[in-house]
Amino acid sequence: MLNKKANEKVMSLAYVLYLILIGAGVIIIVAQYVGSPVDVKPLETTILYTNLMECFVKNGFVNDAVLGDKFDVYSYCHLNRNILDPSEDRRDISRDFFWFNISFFDEDGIRVRDSLVGGNTGYQSDCSVMMGKTSGNFPYCIFKNESYFFMNKSGEYQRVKIVALVASFNTRKKEVLLLP
Repeated sequence: MLNKKANEKVMSLAYVLYLILIGAGVIIIVAQYVGSPVDVKPLETTILYTNLMECFVKNGFVNDAVLGDKFDVYSYCHLNRNILDPSEDRRDISRDFFWFNISFFDEDGIRVRDSLVGGNTGYQSDCSVMMGKTSGNFPYCIFKNESYFFMNKSGEYQRVKIVALVASFNTRKKEVLLLP
């Protein structure tokens, strides 16, 4: 007959080794997951673009207020000015991680209203250089050109082309674009 106590010691040693291996595996997997770089610029840019377009257009028609003279994109679209345009004094634009430029044109290409612009205007030149490319040192940009309908003052339907250029270069901050 085998020694029962020796057999139990060998089994407990194997059990401890299994626990150490499993623990080390979990630690390695978690460290790789936490340490991996994540680029959220494309997602943030898409969210900002979607929020703006959902604010401007309902059921395929441009909202009347959007084309008005006293339209404030921040309050009407529930955007947080402190996040999109945080450096009010414009001396520290390195803190401005977002930018948008929305233009409205009629069927003949004539501007219907002034462009709606917010954020770091320096991203406009970066977006023209990086259109269709990705790089960690430049903002991620979305350029879209879409047509919608608008009912003019005489009650006729007109086509309005919305040209949107939206950018995000948020690599450090974790904030939300919308107000609660």
